[in-house]
Amino acid sequence: MKRPVLFISMMAVLVVSFAGTAVAARVACDGGKCTGTRFIDVMTGSTRVDKMYGFGGNDKMNAGHNNDLLVGGSGSDSVEGSFGYDTLYGNSYADTISGGPANDKIYAGPGTDTVNGGTGNDHVVIAGDPQNDAANCGTGSNDTLVLDFRELGGSNLIEYAEQTSCENLTVRR
Repeated sequence: MKRPVLFISMMAVLVVSFAGTAVAARVACDGGKCTGTRFIDVMTGSTRVDKMYGFGGNDKMNAGHNNDLLVGGSGSDSVEGSFGYDTLYGNSYADTISGGPANDKIYAGPGTDTVNGGTGNDHVVIAGDPQNDAANCGTGSNDTLVLDFRELGGSNLIEYAEQTSCENLTVRR
């Protein structure tokens, strides 16, 4: 009778050890600081104020229904705002950053990023090398796009397409 119990216990340990090598994790935030893993994470915010930090992997981060902070980690992340006045940060990889229906602050890093502001009056900052970034401020009536070249130095050619949905443009050199 003892052998089957011992065998079952060893299987549970092997399953736990194998689970430690998972390539994806679900992280449900419940207000306060919430940090992802070094793997691919799906992080979901709550109705409370969340401060979500991706760690590694290509994470998918979704804000909850409050004024949240989402910071992508290393990897090409998908960072999405929700109903609150969210602050969303990309990183130096190719990120997709989307605001929600409120007035969001979006900061894209030096990677090749795709930004969509959403329906609020958003403040979008493209920092570093914006030559391959796609920025759509969304459908708000007073969106601002900031191109920040201060870290590059030298002269830069700036092309501002007429098709952009951003009502205001600021260039920092």
